[in-house]
Amino acid sequence: MALGARPAIRLTLRESDDVEGDIALLRSLADLLRAYPGESPLVMNIVTAGGERHAFLWRVEACRELRLALAALLRAQAVREPRGAGN
Repeated sequence: MALGARPAIRLTLRESDDVEGDIALLRSLADLLRAYPGESPLVMNIVTAGGERHAFLWRVEACRELRLALAALLRAQAVREPRGAGN
């Protein structure tokens, strides 16, 4: 990705208190992204409980189907873990 270029898709995930759930989500995301290989950059930022940020670059086909699948996966995760859980 060229300097200053914007990724086609950007995700930010935050570490939760549910280690197994976080791992399962990352595995599901990786499986989904592998199903859409392509040339468009997708940047996934993971923010740890301690505030550290880790960025990962994937190359994907940034199509409507991938965006819908990502939305469904992340929506399902959000329903399982309501805002403020663990606080």
